[in-house]
Amino acid sequence: MSTTFPTNTRVYVIDDDQAVRESLKWLLESVSLVAKTYPSAQDFLDDFDAQPGGCIITDVRMPGMSG
Repeated sequence: MSTTFPTNTRVYVIDDDQAVRESLKWLLESVSLVAKTYPSAQDFLDDFDAQPGGCIITDVRMPGMSG
């Protein structure tokens, strides 16, 4: 079974562990999703634009602002 996603589907990956960010980005892009990664919640908030919408995958325990 093949799944297709709208071309503007975006997944935001927020994790302080670089290896986790890169692995999740690779996995998401392997199924044709656009993935943007951030090392902290604050970096995400500073860059976030609500258009287009998307989905967030975040670490719940990070230094500073937690997921």
